[in-house]
Amino acid sequence: MIFKILGGALIAWAVADFGLSYMGTDVWYDWLGIQLPEVIYRFSAMIVGVIGGVVWKLGDAGEAEEGAEQR
Repeated sequence: MIFKILGGALIAWAVADFGLSYMGTDVWYDWLGIQLPEVIYRFSAMIVGVIGGVVWKLGDAGEAEEGAEQR
């Protein structure tokens, strides 16, 4: 369950990063004070989104294992 929550939060962060970057807000620097290198900054939303998706899938796998153990 915690992996799905964390994965969802990372995906939400990625969506916010992507959308707000078009509005001129750098969520990494403005909100967290982190200055990303240009090459990473350009793809930061995709990177965080992929990591969030992987974490979400880990939550799915963990729930499937729990269900199999309870049978």
